[in-house]
Amino acid sequence: MKLGDSVSGGTSVAALARKRARRAWIPAALLVVIICGVGFITARVNGSWWAVPVTAPSADQTATDGMSTFTKPGVDYFTRSGVVKMQLRPDATPPSDLGLPASGETVTTPLRPLEIRVLGPEGAFILDAVDSFTVWSENDHTVAVEATYAGNGEYGEAFALLERLGPNFGWTEADLAQLESDLVVDQRTTQGDRYSARIGPADAIGAHVSATISVDLTASGTELIFRVAVEAP
Repeated sequence: MKLGDSVSGGTSVAALARKRARRAWIPAALLVVIICGVGFITARVNGSWWAVPVTAPSADQTATDGMSTFTKPGVDYFTRSGVVKMQLRPDATPPSDLGLPASGETVTTPLRPLEIRVLGPEGAFILDAVDSFTVWSENDHTVAVEATYAGNGEYGEAFALLERLGPNFGWTEADLAQLESDLVVDQRTTQGDRYSARIGPADAIGAHVSATISVDLTASGTELIFRVAVEAP
């Protein structure tokens, strides 16, 4: 058979060859598109503030004592650095100077999980992987911070974290056993699909430290919220 001869269906070998040649360009063209797409995404990421190296904060990004602020520059900085710093001390910077209300409740849900450091009068509470936190202020003093742990939603992981942190905050094995007992009781007596129990508060770092564990049967998830509080001056 010569190059110009026909095959079944009346299509010439030459025509088939030309079609194969055209199809051979398709993967190469797709590769160019994919490479260009990856290059575009990389350029977008490299050009965003997420990729900017963390440097020393400017004057409008933290308070004079190094604590986090809740102005736009302050939120941008602690989101990029991955660390939020708060004080529950009588001489701490007033909430009104941090971009918070003098009295009230402020809920923050960062763009990514953060580490939170709460400095009490006698020590610090540090928790990694926090996906939201709430700050309470009263008479221009910060009096409480709550932090929601961004775990995998499993009860075993949440309880293991409480066991690990317990010695630091005065929670005994008896307290942990009571927590599980209280959970069972609340599950039996609660009409809905969510039940919870609290451990503490115990006195640690010069503050009252407690934790609430909640189980949601509908969502098949466990929520763990830590609370650090002091008496208002």
